[in-house]
Order: sequence, then structure tokens, then C-alpha cells
Amino acid sequence: MLRLTTKHKFRFTINTVLRLGLLLFAVGCSSSSGGTGKHIVGSQKSLASSSSASLALALQSSQQDYSQGENTSIIGEGARDTSSINKNIFWRDKLKRLARGEKIVFRVVQLGDSHTAGEFFTQTVRQQLQERFGDAGIGWIYPTKVGGQRQSQVSYESKNWKVMTSRRAAPADFPLGGVVAFTGNNSSASNNDGRGGYEDYKVTISSRKSLDNPQQVTFSLRPISVERPFFIADTKGNKVGVMPQQPNQWQYETIMIHLPFTYRVNRNDVWQLGYINIENQNPGITLSAFGINGATLNQTGKWRQGWLRDLQQTQADLVILSYGTNESMAKNIQKDKITKLWQQRVRDIKQALPKAGVLIIGAPESLIRTGKKSGKNSCGKRAHSLDVMQNIQKTVAQQENVLFWSWEKAMGGKCSMQKFISRDLARSDGVHFTMDGYKETAKKLADYLIRLSK
Repeated sequence: MLRLTTKHKFRFTINTVLRLGLLLFAVGCSSSSGGTGKHIVGSQKSLASSSSASLALALQSSQQDYSQGENTSIIGEGARDTSSINKNIFWRDKLKRLARGEKIVFRVVQLGDSHTAGEFFTQTVRQQLQERFGDAGIGWIYPTKVGGQRQSQVSYESKNWKVMTSRRAAPADFPLGGVVAFTGNNSSASNNDGRGGYEDYKVTISSRKSLDNPQQVTFSLRPISVERPFFIADTKGNKVGVMPQQPNQWQYETIMIHLPFTYRVNRNDVWQLGYINIENQNPGITLSAFGINGATLNQTGKWRQGWLRDLQQTQADLVILSYGTNESMAKNIQKDKITKLWQQRVRDIKQALPKAGVLIIGAPESLIRTGKKSGKNSCGKRAHSLDVMQNIQKTVAQQENVLFWSWEKAMGGKCSMQKFISRDLARSDGVHFTMDGYKETAKKLADYLIRLSK
């Protein structure tokens, strides 16, 4: 049995390891009182026990003991000189140590709207950072395909799992990110598969690039009404059954397994599944994109009350907030209310992850009417509340002593969206970029972050 406890007291327990036949589970009894689930493992080459040293090393590296209290500082827009940054900032110190070659993992989490959900922007930042600092793995991904949103690192094959997001659903028990895959009792599903209904509800996740080594995979699970295990199998013959010990509660289970892998549940059981984390146990960077089309920062209020514990679970060293575009479309926004919301969210993050950095991305220029409709040489009409929203973001960054990066400045300043459209770097809607437009601006953010390691 392996019991690991992070600095935030989230526990991963891989309990008694037993041989597993074709879903003929032998019951494993654990002596641990703090575990979240029972793992019943069977394979020709069981990976659970071999992960002990690497898992312990990963958690140990995330719990470095620092001798000084946290000091945050302001970093201004775009290319401003970074020499004023306090040299004792924990997250920046860790980034510097990674740059010097220490065998550690630096985790970046970005929360945002469609600019994040489209993944072109975060994909480029990730590639640039991993090229400089090393590739520590895929990071947190959707549990299954989300309609209209993109996942650049993996592909999905899904059967009968449904998806809901916090943007379209009423406030519910959404975990961090606001995306949930779920199952339910479906009497129309076939039960003639010879596996007791396990073929009825399954998702296969494949990496878009070759991964030869086993990956450390963490599932965020909520068993609503279950009688049989959550079952994971890969193409190498490794099989793991997880039977959570906390019904109707969000919990985390970590295993070692190869990609591609398939997770499946019994047709009569009801499960919810949040984001899935995949790391390769190598030093370097992970960058996880938690984005929902049409999202605003206010929609974090529709997530479960414990979503900050989910954020702690990510062990993020830098949290990026990339909202503002959708808020800017409103003709009149409640400036004081939105300012207080942004202040509170920044404080929430700092309290949950006191050694992490926070970066606010100022909303890029967006138009409600492009220049083509406004006149030949027009810059177009800016979103109604864009200036107010950008000022709120910059002011909150200054007041809360966190990072601020102006996406509009990276574009070239005001009147830049129309130029991006003319250069095929932005779409005709005046809001979204093309792949090349996202790449061009994302490289500037990556360069900005890389400078912080010097």
C-alpha cells in the first residue's frame, strides 16, 4: 500500500494490489483509514506498485520548504522590464530552479473563456515553455470530448457518456473548470456484451503524440450511485478497478497506466467525472487549459463550494485568469461588483495556493462592428465595455500585487483587431483569432514568462 499526502492534505491511496481476471474482482482490504478508494489491479505487468518512488518524488518536489514568507509584486503590461520583481517570490524561484536544470515540475493552470477553450493560444504557450524548460506531460484535460471546444493533446472515443458545463447548466456540484462527464441508468443501452454492461459506457483517451512510458493519471471522480468499480485498462494489458470509499463526494484517484487507455463503468451505475490529469514524471512544464466557450469569471460561482480544493489538487505554481471578452460585450457592466469579484477570486487563489503566482491577462481588443461595416479606414467599433473591463483587470492586478499581461498591447494596441483581420490573424467576427493570430500573440506571452526565469 502506498499512501501519499500533499501539502494541502489531499491523499492518494493505492490500496491492496490483487490479480484481476476478466472483471472477476477479488476484494482487496486495506488497513489505511485515510484512503479515498480501493484499487483492484490485475495485469501481466502491474504498474501500481512500481510507481511508489516516482510518486513520492513528485510530491516531495512540490512540497519544498521555503524559509521566507510570500512577497508578491506587480509586473506591468507586455514587455515591461521585469527587474522589479521580488527575487524571493516562491513560484518564480521555482521557475528559476527549473531553468537551472533541477529535476522538478512547474505547473501552469489557465482558467478562461473560448480563447482558452479553443486551445490554440495555450497550445502555443505550452509548446514554447516545454521547449525551453522540458515536457512534464499533458496536464489536466476534459474527461471526454466537449462539443465546440478543442483539446490539442489528446483525442477521444466516447460511448454514452454525456457532458454538461457550468455555463449552460444551473449551479451544481461542478468541480474546478466547470465541465462534467456523467452517466445514468439507460434501459435502452445494450447489456449483451458479456461484461455485465461495461461496454455500454466507456471513453478511450489517446495521445496525439507517441508516449512509450506509463503515465501518472489522476481522475476526479464522483460516484453518485454505484455498485461496481470504475474500470481503467490500457493496450499493454494493465487493468485497474477503482471502488471509491466516499459515495456522492468528489475525490481523486491516481494510477500508473499507458496511453491510450479506456475507462468504463457499469450501465446501472451513476458516475460523474471531472478533469483528468496526465503527467509523465519527467521534469519540466505542464500547462492545463480550463476553458469554456462564452464563460465569464462570474461563472466560477456556479462551481462547487470546494472548487478551491480542486485548484489545490492541481499543485499549480502559476494560475492564469483569462476572462473579460464576454463581460466586455455588455452595454453596461456593474464596475464595482465586477471589481470586487475579481479581487475576491485573486484572493481565493492566493489563499488556496499561497506559493503560486497569479497572472491576469487583460482582455484582447474585440469589436462589435468591424471596420468593413464602419468605413474603409475605420478601426471598427470596440466592444461596449472593453475599456472598463481592461481597466478593472489592470487595477485589480495592481491592488492585489499580481502579474498583469496586456493581450491588446501584444496585438499592437488599440485599433489592432481590424489589422489582425486584414492580415488573416483574426476572424471576421472581430472577437476570435485565427490559429496564426493565437500563435503570434501566445509566443509573446511565452517569451514574457521565460524572461521571468532569468
